[in-house]
Amino acid sequence: MERRTKEELRAEIERLRTQLTVYEAAMKKAATNIHPPADLHRWPHPCRKQLSLERDRFYKVLDQLPALVYLQAPDYSIPFANRTFIDNFGSYRNAPCYRIIHNRDTPCDDCSTFKVFDSGRARKWDLHDKDKDAFFEIHEIPFADSDGSPLVMVLGIDVTRRRKTRLALQQSEEEKRLLLAQLEAVPDGLVLFDLDGKILWSNRHVMSLMKLDKPLQPGQVCHGTICRHAVCTDCPVQPCIEEGVFQERELLGQDGRQLHFRCYPIRNDKGRVERVILNISDTSRNFNRRINHLRAGQLAAIGELSAGIAHEINNPLNGIINFAQILKDNPEVLRQHPEIPERMLSEGERIARIVSGLLGFSREPDDQLQLIDPRNLVRDVLLLIETQMRNEGIRVEVEVEPETPLILAQPQKLEHVLFNLLSNARHALNARFPLPDKDKQIRILIRRQGNLLQFRVEDAGVGIDAEHLPHLCSPFFTTKPEGEGTGLGLSICWQLVKEHGGQLHFNSAPGHGTRAIVDLPLQPPR
Repeated sequence: MERRTKEELRAEIERLRTQLTVYEAAMKKAATNIHPPADLHRWPHPCRKQLSLERDRFYKVLDQLPALVYLQAPDYSIPFANRTFIDNFGSYRNAPCYRIIHNRDTPCDDCSTFKVFDSGRARKWDLHDKDKDAFFEIHEIPFADSDGSPLVMVLGIDVTRRRKTRLALQQSEEEKRLLLAQLEAVPDGLVLFDLDGKILWSNRHVMSLMKLDKPLQPGQVCHGTICRHAVCTDCPVQPCIEEGVFQERELLGQDGRQLHFRCYPIRNDKGRVERVILNISDTSRNFNRRINHLRAGQLAAIGELSAGIAHEINNPLNGIINFAQILKDNPEVLRQHPEIPERMLSEGERIARIVSGLLGFSREPDDQLQLIDPRNLVRDVLLLIETQMRNEGIRVEVEVEPETPLILAQPQKLEHVLFNLLSNARHALNARFPLPDKDKQIRILIRRQGNLLQFRVEDAGVGIDAEHLPHLCSPFFTTKPEGEGTGLGLSICWQLVKEHGGQLHFNSAPGHGTRAIVDLPLQPPR
């Protein structure tokens, strides 16, 4: 059965009730007008003839009614039935009513029609034809035959459509009740808006999530009630209404919680947006978990770098010690080699840069945006990893296009992204080239692409199967051998790039290397 709105169902019930009232009034009036007087046999012949004509006309009218109409005698016979009755129950000739209507061999124990014969008053009852799953509203009215013998006129109105409409309305109400109960049980806040941005409905969790003093009321607008702003500068609801596409925003609550706003368009059968629903969730726990994963990733990276960094610091440190020992043993050597202090200073600065880079990489992530030079970002990461790359025979080429712009970003998080991409490229190269090879190299490309700044990390390693590419950034998914990867590195990178409003994607094929691409907007999201 097609689904209809509650208004349509109520209108259908009202129409059927009106039709029933008209039928009842018509039948009662007709029965009164056609009821013959007791002294009919004394009337003049023309009167009896006219009355017979009126009676025939009345039967013709009954024959055209869409309702079931039949006359029943005290002996259970049916002297008249209209076409609707015949269409539903077949021929009524030479068979009692209980056999035709109820398919019984004996009269009904509690025959309603005989109660009308006994009382002389009209009755009303319901009939359910189980075989046809049809419902009838039965009206029984006292009547009389042309000779004055008693009859009962039975009017059966098919109310199947009305009954099923009512059941559908009840079912719709029950479904709505269950749906609202389920939506109330959802731990997220849910708010339904019309196309004017006015609230139609909200669940109880919105109050606790947004720290509201009272529930939202239908007809209110979201700004001033949910976010308590006169006008929201970065509202996800209005763009969702205007553009008809999914919107999401992150908001830091006044109590320090991280709130995630997601707005979905709701379309009608023609594909037009007619409502939008806002989902508000507390992602503080997930946010803290991401921070912990990032921290764990940093510590793991520091452990992996420790051997290379120790070697990187040890070389310039030995140089400084040797120069200092020479000067101590023979101060006069400065006259022949005045460049020694400069070289000692250069080696010391190199140690300071390495230590500074390591400290910066290991610090707690800072959400403060800074204007950074992409060249410096790459330089700081390579400072930590270049010794390890060199020891493994990996060459690193950096290509920066002229006039590459500065970018407003969180440097520690982008350093973490770049380090992970370089680390994955190094593992892929070592897996394909265990020994030194001319193709064992990594290429880093930085360039501007419209309103985006693009980082590319390209390697000629083992590559990645096409079936694995869609899952690279899924948590705990890894293509590395067991024990060599946690599956969190790229998942964290994807999240960090997303926090900057950017995208992380990959191009790869087995045996042809991998290209990791980071696209960052020059103006990050607010």
